[in-house]
Amino acid sequence: MHRSMFSLQQYVRRTGDLIFPPPFVVEDMDMLVFVLKAKNSALLELIDRELNAPWQQAFALRGLLHNYQPVGDWIVVVVSEVKNLYPKQFASRRQAVVKPGDPAAADDFEDITAEQRELLVMVPLDDYGADPLGNAALQRSTQLWYVPFALNDLPPAVLAGREIFGYPKLLASFRTDPDAAERHEHPLIGSAVAGWEDLSIKTYGPVERKPPDPTKSKYYLGPVEVVRLEAKRGVEAHPPPTGADKIVEDAATRFGKSLELLFLRQYLDPQYDGLASYQAVVSGSITASDGTGGDLPDLKPVTEGPRYRFSFPSHGPEALSIGHVFGLEHDADGLVTPCATFALDDRKLVVTRGEIRWDKP
Repeated sequence: MHRSMFSLQQYVRRTGDLIFPPPFVVEDMDMLVFVLKAKNSALLELIDRELNAPWQQAFALRGLLHNYQPVGDWIVVVVSEVKNLYPKQFASRRQAVVKPGDPAAADDFEDITAEQRELLVMVPLDDYGADPLGNAALQRSTQLWYVPFALNDLPPAVLAGREIFGYPKLLASFRTDPDAAERHEHPLIGSAVAGWEDLSIKTYGPVERKPPDPTKSKYYLGPVEVVRLEAKRGVEAHPPPTGADKIVEDAATRFGKSLELLFLRQYLDPQYDGLASYQAVVSGSITASDGTGGDLPDLKPVTEGPRYRFSFPSHGPEALSIGHVFGLEHDADGLVTPCATFALDDRKLVVTRGEIRWDKP
């Protein structure tokens, strides 16, 4: 599909509209990257349902243009904490802040920056183009990732992400164990070795409330736990999943390159239930902040400190847990042990403007 700025309608600006445009600078960011073993069949079902099928339905007469397939039997979960998030257009004001003796500039900059915490689930993809059998992936300079889940605790970031890129962002709250703030300077992430002991992430969903009459129950919208990450200290380590070494090698190779993230953007039709009035596949890139467009910093595996495990509770009888969606390999207690943990400390990245890969009313 050919898109041109000259074929688009003029945007009608209204009071209260978003004034926080991309690209964004992400500064003073700490990240922990967890590589989890999943089922290839579950990933293929997810990608077919959320990327390939909408594409084929929207352009049935044109023929197949893209055929996305998961790279393997693993996914990546990224937990990050950002101290400074701001539009790149304010970078010059940021430079004034680092110059001593200008307290006014520092005050101005604090007014246009934000903090956020985020959990992303990322599925590595290959694009086989018009090949329905997926015999040969297209050569690319960036690595493709599909992001089906994004949990974020900054309301403007959730709103902007959904409206501009179509990020599947959900407003969430990040809670650590009560003593973490006293033990560490940064209670959520901190140093990759120290870290936190217990992270519970909640978003909103149906919660069952049982009244005195046991034959009746009511559901209301409330905060429900969707992800829990626990750290176990000491010498005892959780056994890694089968084939973890190969998975870790693949993940380190793919995550260490410039990243291109894909999202399914869609709007539910207000008149017809179950139909979309608009769908699009939108991409956004994450690059190093030096402006050269080079690769992201290499990941450093965490070999010391706490050992992490995930649990993904379900939040309702009709809702599937995040762990179930990907077929994550868990033990009898429902706990998922990462194949490996990587760390990026105090990084500065740029989230670029998005690009529409296809859209269809």
